[in-house]
Amino acid sequence: MSDDDIPSPEDGAERIVDLRQALEERYLSYALSTITQRALPDARDGLKPVHRRIIHAMRLLRLGPNEAFKKSAKVVGDVIGSFHPHGDQSIYDAMVRLAQDFAMRYPLVDGQGNFGNIDGDGAAAYRYTEARMTDVAMRLLEGITENAVDFKPTYDGSNDEPVVLPGNFPNLLANGSQGIAVGMATSVPPHNVAEICEAALHLIMNPSATVAELMQFIPGPDFPTGGILVEPQASILSAYETGRGSFRLRSRWVREDKGRGVYQIVVTEIPYGVQKSKLVEKIAELLLAKKLPLLKDIRDESADDIRLVIEPRAGTVDPAILMEQLFKLTDLEQRIPLNMNVLDRGTIPRVMSLRRRSSPGSSTARTCWSGAPTTGWAKSPDGSKCSTATSSPISTSTR
Repeated sequence: MSDDDIPSPEDGAERIVDLRQALEERYLSYALSTITQRALPDARDGLKPVHRRIIHAMRLLRLGPNEAFKKSAKVVGDVIGSFHPHGDQSIYDAMVRLAQDFAMRYPLVDGQGNFGNIDGDGAAAYRYTEARMTDVAMRLLEGITENAVDFKPTYDGSNDEPVVLPGNFPNLLANGSQGIAVGMATSVPPHNVAEICEAALHLIMNPSATVAELMQFIPGPDFPTGGILVEPQASILSAYETGRGSFRLRSRWVREDKGRGVYQIVVTEIPYGVQKSKLVEKIAELLLAKKLPLLKDIRDESADDIRLVIEPRAGTVDPAILMEQLFKLTDLEQRIPLNMNVLDRGTIPRVMSLRRRSSPGSSTARTCWSGAPTTGWAKSPDGSKCSTATSSPISTSTR
């Protein structure tokens, strides 16, 4: 058969294509969709599309922090029907994470009911739980009705959704983000919002400030579950300058004397992302396997706060040596990765340094947090939309 005998697509017949080329094209399309629509957060509001659509749907349902709760099933249904045509469980899992104070440094959803716990227990079904937005989520939406951001048609063209939220809150650095795409991943640990705002103010006043200078305000991540950062300063600086690295995080512990030379060790904070029940099970397994000769027993006496009681084999055991042994063999010490791979302007994956991420020009809502209330929104000289006034910072506890 000659090339002239092959039917053309215009004739309505099947077209013969090269299998290798077709697979490459389709896989590239899938990879780009995964990178931009699922795994990587937008550098401007720090949200992935599913989180952005959940917050937008809750705004349309008028689920403000001062309004009554509504069933999570209502929120999930509206998100699926209007904005995000994917599985209900994946959307609910995303909303549950936004409500967990041990997963989010500043939760965006205020949950009522069982939304899981640090032991790894899952949330109740969405027909049982209720939700509304927090004050932080309202900060992300501030100005959305005042021409602050662009909108685009939804998947079926029946409605509009925001391309990005105004972002009057440094959400990417404050809450962090994790995701795995095709050929790339992201891992941004949470930070203290008061420190972020101080660094942003310094950068506004000193545009040529270096990462080392910004670290005077942001010495490192600030995790919702606490812990002690034991990474050398030089290593933290290198990670923030390059956008890649890791942080060594240890549990916080204290010694409690019980009298007559007897003491116990109490762990009050554990590393970020560690499930407490699995941590206790792992230590118990090592104890039974006789790999922890200095340890006698471990008990979980946690209530609202974490309290893991560790009993040494004898009162003569050095607690520091016992804890070093536990740090080495268990998740009482973890390495938290840093990979600031985010979508620059919502389209281009790029690994950013701390300086680039803290720059006011990288945020949609360019605020300088000096204490004055926000008064309005307008176009900036480069065509993007930004705040014309400043905003007061959200009060937060520091380390």
